[in-house]
Amino acid sequence: FIMEANWHCDNYGVDTITVAVIIAFAMECYQRGYITATDTDGLALAWGNEMAALSLLHQISRGETELAKAAGKGMLALVDWVAASHAGRTGKDPRPELEKFAMQAKGLPFSLYRTHRSLSMQGSFAAASDIGAHHAAAWLIKVDLLGAFPTFQDKAKALISYPRVRLGNDNMGLCKLPWVDVFNPESARRKDGDIHINPASQEIYADCYNGMLGTDLDWKRIFEQTDRDINLQRVMNVMRYGSKTGNYDWIPDRAIGPIDDQLYEAEQEFNDKEVRKAAGSAAAIENLQTGEKRELLMNHRKEELRKLIQVYYQERGWNASGIPTVATLQQVGLWSFLNEETQTRMSEMAA
Repeated sequence: FIMEANWHCDNYGVDTITVAVIIAFAMECYQRGYITATDTDGLALAWGNEMAALSLLHQISRGETELAKAAGKGMLALVDWVAASHAGRTGKDPRPELEKFAMQAKGLPFSLYRTHRSLSMQGSFAAASDIGAHHAAAWLIKVDLLGAFPTFQDKAKALISYPRVRLGNDNMGLCKLPWVDVFNPESARRKDGDIHINPASQEIYADCYNGMLGTDLDWKRIFEQTDRDINLQRVMNVMRYGSKTGNYDWIPDRAIGPIDDQLYEAEQEFNDKEVRKAAGSAAAIENLQTGEKRELLMNHRKEELRKLIQVYYQERGWNASGIPTVATLQQVGLWSFLNEETQTRMSEMAA
């Protein structure tokens, strides 16, 4: 099934990650009763129904049904369509519930990572990637779970340094996989800095850069130049969303923690440990029901994510609303390239 679906995506020119997450969302909506067989034109979109999934893939690619047309416009359009269909049938707006498991950030479907145990990865998908939940920004889930970034400051700095390397490789037209997937043994011998960023391999990339351009920069200086790219992307978002730009730096509840009691109980030992830590003692949660513990856990994790995002903004030189300051745009050499209208609006909103 996976190979066939992938083959069809290649033929249609459809992104595999995007369509997979969208089909999964449609299936969950069907199973939860938010859409019916009438909405799906008879497709039984139950989990595991491979033929139904393939049929929906073809329909999306060809724009054959109303559901498929909405799905073809992306996750946000599909959420709107499902909400309108359900409200028209029941008189109830399901949007708050749909948004808990519509796995997208800024409209981009998730890159298939379960981020609920990794605060750094949550921060990456929520705020460090201006295009949405894309792993190209900061692929931190593994090293974060290994304890590489114990403090908010450590996590925020990683959300800057790792995207610098990834984007720097892109700008040089070089494949980043030798850096990501092949750990250089020499990096483990380094006594200063973050060994997980594979500094010994970064020096090889720097040799390539300096050899091409005749410069003499270390790898950190080379990749710091991508701060212009990141801030330019952010300026584009600010020009579109204005002072509310920071509101879009968020992820669905499911990416943060268990959205129902069953999911909490599936990882109860781990979740109970976190709740005890958040509550300050085991006695504080001893008599709580699963739903009460889950609420405590979700509130705690959301607060942690909010804190991380604010520290990330500070490290980036952005204000509390996620808007780059004029000083930051000047420092990275971007300000003078902005037109008068953009400079005026950025000055007003950054202040």
